[in-house]
Amino acid sequence: MERYKWKAIKHFQKYWDIEADDFAAMLNESLNKTENLLASANYGPREMIRRMVEVAPEKVKQAFVELYDLRQPLIARVDQFIKTFKSINDTDKIEGENSYQDTRAAMVYLSFRYPEQHYLYKYEMFADASQKLYLIDKARTGPSGVLPFESACEFIRSRLIKNDHLLNLHHKRLRHDCYQDPEHTVLTQDFIYAVAQHLPNLEEDSIDLDTPVELP
Repeated sequence: MERYKWKAIKHFQKYWDIEADDFAAMLNESLNKTENLLASANYGPREMIRRMVEVAPEKVKQAFVELYDLRQPLIARVDQFIKTFKSINDTDKIEGENSYQDTRAAMVYLSFRYPEQHYLYKYEMFADASQKLYLIDKARTGPSGVLPFESACEFIRSRLIKNDHLLNLHHKRLRHDCYQDPEHTVLTQDFIYAVAQHLPNLEEDSIDLDTPVELP
């Protein structure tokens, strides 16, 4: 049921072109298959960015240029991205009080552009999973929360890639219309999501709490 994430990434990479003549149309098509990653009942970054790019295409384009500048620190880029869209929302009088371009949305855009380096992020997902897995690094809100999340992802990924049975099952579900996930970053996020959604809370007396998992 989560295969749409791999489909969405492949679709984005097929259509993304920062130099497109019609940047607004390109952005809209690139994000066309993001489903609930950028839209839910009370969460609307995809709809809002579509409104914003129609009103201020050059400002939106520059925001993505800066977000994708890998020479700059990750947290600074995410923080600036959020501030830029708040400014666009305030100064260009976009309909709606909330730009919805938050840390979660910024990490979707980063993960779609650089899936070999970044992970799809959601605070609540990581908070639940880190508690169930007894990780030392806990979820934090805001852009700074990306660092413990990606650290945990790297730790978990290093374990997942040693499980040949899991990798075989994973690659069998990736069809021709899916991003093939060579670094298994999307698989790692999918594992964390599954822990958060489906793993019951373990009894504390079954866990050695004196030796919690250390992240590298």
